[in-house]
Amino acid sequence: MLISWKGANTDERRATAQIQAKTLHHTLYQANTYACGPHIQQNPVKLGLFGPARLPAAKRNNRYGSIFMRAIRQKEKESYAIRLRGFESLVQAANAVASPHRSKFATISFYPRRRTSSAYIVRKMSKSPYPFPYSQAAKLDPRIKIPRPIIDPALAPLVDSGSLPEELDVDFMRGVAAGGEDSPWVYNADTITKEKQFLKHTEHSVSGPDNNTITLSVFTPREPSKAALPALYHIHGGGMISGDRFTAVTPLIDLLADIECIVVTVEYRLAPETRAPGPAEDCYAGLVWMSQNASTLGIDPSNIVVFGLSGGGALAAATCLMARDRNSPTIPIKAQMLLTPMLDDRCETLSDKQFEYGSPWSGISNRMAWSCIIGDYRGTDRVTPYQSPSRATDLSNLPPSYIDVGECEVFRDPAVLFAGNMWRCGSTCELHVWPGAWHGFDMLENPNMPLVQTAIVAKRNWLKRIMVP
Repeated sequence: MLISWKGANTDERRATAQIQAKTLHHTLYQANTYACGPHIQQNPVKLGLFGPARLPAAKRNNRYGSIFMRAIRQKEKESYAIRLRGFESLVQAANAVASPHRSKFATISFYPRRRTSSAYIVRKMSKSPYPFPYSQAAKLDPRIKIPRPIIDPALAPLVDSGSLPEELDVDFMRGVAAGGEDSPWVYNADTITKEKQFLKHTEHSVSGPDNNTITLSVFTPREPSKAALPALYHIHGGGMISGDRFTAVTPLIDLLADIECIVVTVEYRLAPETRAPGPAEDCYAGLVWMSQNASTLGIDPSNIVVFGLSGGGALAAATCLMARDRNSPTIPIKAQMLLTPMLDDRCETLSDKQFEYGSPWSGISNRMAWSCIIGDYRGTDRVTPYQSPSRATDLSNLPPSYIDVGECEVFRDPAVLFAGNMWRCGSTCELHVWPGAWHGFDMLENPNMPLVQTAIVAKRNWLKRIMVP
């Protein structure tokens, strides 16, 4: 979302906030707030915040709680993760960061949650962010040699307000920069049910394929209207190397706002500690348990949709292939939804080449992630469909599917080819390629951006057609 806001009092009158929210790998959000203070005017630097940002109403006199930033020091070009807490105003916080005692930051990102004190550097990022605006990368980055679709100009401010390193930083993706349990973007059952008070949470442990334990979180309406409800089986994003079962569950629940259903979300093992197909086997084991225990959970086993975003999309596709091949669950899965899915370890399509550079999830990051997932034989004939779903040659007898992808991302062509192979094999699929859009562009609703709204409405309509009798 992109929000403009001006403070109501003297200190904040000159502060303008632009908030940007999007999913990067395991649905970290970025936000930028531009504040004008005496130190800021002298030292213009860009910052990005990770965490779901909310802007307080202008007339409220609330303290700003945790402020968490990723900053670029102007001279050294080094990136830092910063958390500030307990400031009364944007300008006060901005001046604290931009003061000579800090690294003279010019832009401040904020997150209003907790009320503690002090400002400190949490962790230095190990990689430098991409140096050009993503929307202008084809013009400014000399490495980009082949034509490629341009980012929708209406969406450009969203994607250009923050940048990430081209090379994969697994530790940063896993939130090491958060500095521990008191991170400003803590997502767990308590935070989700506090925001979505109509839901209750239960937790279940399932035996995994390697004598491991798989944890499932189940979010159920407190007052269900019937004994057996539709269910969505959520497999989180994060490139199969980061995130947890609570990642992006809140926006998922928003997507299901008009559907009375149960959400089951699985904690699968991550790469590189667990190579593929281990994560997919965890997801499959959780799905089978969910179906077998449907009556206890209040689920209609004939109305289960498997859902995966990004890396979770690959695991969702692999899970459905396993369910088909193994004839289990005995009651077939009703449908699968693969959002901007990470399907092909070979990374050789046209879209892979077009967005090798200058993309929030670049070809460089994509290959590095797949190497974490599969290991040294990534791209070889040894890779199976359970490791990389695009390797499947038989996509028949799969559940009805929804696939969407951005036009301006590496996952575009593998997603289109996967849908085409489903049709070739007689399966049905609704495919959307969103023009001028990048990876995860529509993670949060924005009424001022028609393409974002159109993409969200399309998802909601499909889910409603599938899940509501």
